[in-house]
Amino acid sequence: MQMQSGMQMQSGMMQYQQPPMQTGYNQYEMAHKQDLPSHDGSVFLEEQAPRPEPMETWFELGTQALFWFCFLIVVVAKPERHWLVLLASSISWLWAVSGGLDSNKWSSKFGVLTFSLGIVAGMIEMVLGETTDVTRWLCIIACLLIALKFLFVIHTDITQTIGQLTVKYGKSEFGAKVYWWTCVSSFVFWLSLMILIIMELLDENAHSLQEHIKKEAGLLH
Repeated sequence: MQMQSGMQMQSGMMQYQQPPMQTGYNQYEMAHKQDLPSHDGSVFLEEQAPRPEPMETWFELGTQALFWFCFLIVVVAKPERHWLVLLASSISWLWAVSGGLDSNKWSSKFGVLTFSLGIVAGMIEMVLGETTDVTRWLCIIACLLIALKFLFVIHTDITQTIGQLTVKYGKSEFGAKVYWWTCVSSFVFWLSLMILIIMELLDENAHSLQEHIKKEAGLLH
C-alpha cells in the first residue's frame, strides 16, 4: 500500500513538472534578465531595470545630425575646399576602426578603406591650399564607394524584420531601428555629397570653357 501511494506521489510530481522554458530573447534582451531559482528548483527569468542604450546608438544619431547640418552649410556657403568630405570621412574612419560602425567584418574593412580615400583627398586639398580636378575626382570616387558600402548593408538587411536585426547585431529594438536608418541616411548623405561635387566640377569646367572662348574671341578681333 505504501509502495502504491509512493508511486502515485511520484506520478503526481511528474505531472506537475514544468517543461523547459522556451525564450525568444535576443542577446540584448538576455542582458536584462536574471536567472533565479524557483521554489521547486526550476529556473525562471526575472525582468530587471532596462539597461541604458549603448553609446554607439547615440553616436550614430549624433553623427547623422552633424553631417546633415554641415551639408546644409556647404550648400549655402559653397566653400572652396571639401572640408566636409575630410570631416565626415575622419569621424567615420575612427568609428569603423573601433569596430562600432557595423557588425559585418567585410563591410567594416571596406569602410576603413573608403573612408581613408576621403581623408587623403581632403588632406591633399589642405596641404595644397586649393581644390584641383584631381582632388575633386578623388572626393567623388570616395563618396561613391562609401555610398555603395551603405547600399550593400541596406540590400543585405532590407528583407530582415526589426526583430531579426536585433538578433543579428545584438542590439535593442530601438538600437536596431537607429542602425537601419543610419545606414539609409548615410547612403543618401554620401550620394548627395557626390552629386554636389560633380555639379561643382561641371560648373567649374563650364566657367573655364567660357573664359577660353572669350579669350579666343578677343584674339580674333
